[in-house]
Formats: sequence, C-alpha cells, structure tokens
Amino acid sequence: MKIRVWHCYHYGPDDAYIILAESEEALQDKIRAEIVASWYPEDDGPLPDDYDGMMEAYDSIYRYHGSHFGDVGWSEVNGALCEEVVA
Repeated sequence: MKIRVWHCYHYGPDDAYIILAESEEALQDKIRAEIVASWYPEDDGPLPDDYDGMMEAYDSIYRYHGSHFGDVGWSEVNGALCEEVVA
C-alpha cells in the first residue's frame, strides 16, 4: 500500500515550515487558510477568490517581506514500512 502526502513549504523571513495534506485540494485549502489569517484587506486589498489569483496577490505583497509558499508537490510513502502508532 502506498500513501500519497501532499506538501509545501511556507518560507518566512525568520523560519520555514512544512504544510502537509492528504490531497492537492486539501493542501490548497490549508494554504488559503494561512493566507487569509495574514491578509489585511484594508491594507492589502481584496483577496481574489480563485486559487491562482490568490497566490499571485500574496506573492506580490508578501514576497517583498520575505514570505512565500514554495516546493509544492507530493511524496509517496510505502505503507508496508510504517509502524502502527497507538495514541
């Protein structure tokens, strides 16, 4: 069994972290949530509804401050190599 994990990095001026999701759509939803949390419509203008427009708007403003999303992709994990985890 193979498990596909979608991921991207959020690079900030002081740090970077990985966002993980179970599908491309879920990853885009998580990226949107990150952008909405840091978006100030009164200063940044309206946030476009479509994903590509949102990413362009975010990059045009926040890349200047050293923040951007990058290395979007997916990896496959071989489930046979995973150990069962008990919470």
